[in-house]
Amino acid sequence: MMQTYPSPTPAPRSMFFTVRLRDEGADLLVRHVEILRLAVRLCQFRYPFAIDDAVILPNRLHMIWSLPPDDQDYTKRWKAIKATFAQHLPPDATHGGPQGSIWQRRFWEQPIETREALKECREMIRMAPVQAGLVDDPSVWPYSRDARLTAQFRRPSGAPVLRLVKD
Repeated sequence: MMQTYPSPTPAPRSMFFTVRLRDEGADLLVRHVEILRLAVRLCQFRYPFAIDDAVILPNRLHMIWSLPPDDQDYTKRWKAIKATFAQHLPPDATHGGPQGSIWQRRFWEQPIETREALKECREMIRMAPVQAGLVDDPSVWPYSRDARLTAQFRRPSGAPVLRLVKD
């Protein structure tokens, strides 16, 4: 049974995004997930923002970002991420087409202004691999925050069980 924690209050400028590849049958985002992760990290270094939640599917990704109060320009961040990812793909990944054409031109964005909206967006992210027919249990999808958290707390076989020592 999964524990539930109180939903945090959204940051002053939290945004939910869906970004899609042009080819709905493509799997570039998971096939080249390390390139995608590095593209995001490079963008974060250049234009800081926090990723509050995320899931990467074969042909699209969903993310919740918190933007700094003095720089709300998320369009420049997505432009940088998309261009960096496309530019660093192996030549055969785009089947000979121009690399910039792998992405849909636009992306979907939604401001998150309430706890309820944040909870809904987090649930959509958590369930996206199930709704896409990729897995039955969202915690086993390897390209999500949920799976990373589950893996962090999974005790390896044979590992000792520790108990908190009280004073």
